[in-house]
Amino acid sequence: MRKEKWAAIYLPMLPPNKPDPSRYDFSTKAAAHQYIVDRMCKDCQDARIRYLNGTSNEDDELEQFDSEYPACYCEWVVEKTRDYKRAKNISEVMEAAGAKLIYKRDDK
Repeated sequence: MRKEKWAAIYLPMLPPNKPDPSRYDFSTKAAAHQYIVDRMCKDCQDARIRYLNGTSNEDDELEQFDSEYPACYCEWVVEKTRDYKRAKNISEVMEAAGAKLIYKRDDK
C-alpha cells in the first residue's frame, strides 16, 4: 500500500521572482505542520511558544495574538497532496483542507 503524502500550501500570491515555499512531499501531517511553524516570523514563533507554555499576558497588547496558530500560520493550509492536485480552484483547496466556506462566489 502506498503511503499518503501531505502538502503544506502557501496561500498568498507571490511576486513572479519569488519562489513558492509550498511543499507536497511530507510523509506525515505533523511534518507538514512543523514545516510551516519553522517558516513563521520570529514574532509569531514567540507568540506560539508563549501560548503553548501558558505564559501569555492578556494585558500586554503585543501578546494579544498569542495562539497555537498565529497570523503567519494562517497563510498556509495542510492537506493531502492527492486532494490538492484534484482541486479545480481555491475553494476546493480550502474545502479539502477542512475549511468551511461562509460564502462562495462562482470561481469554477
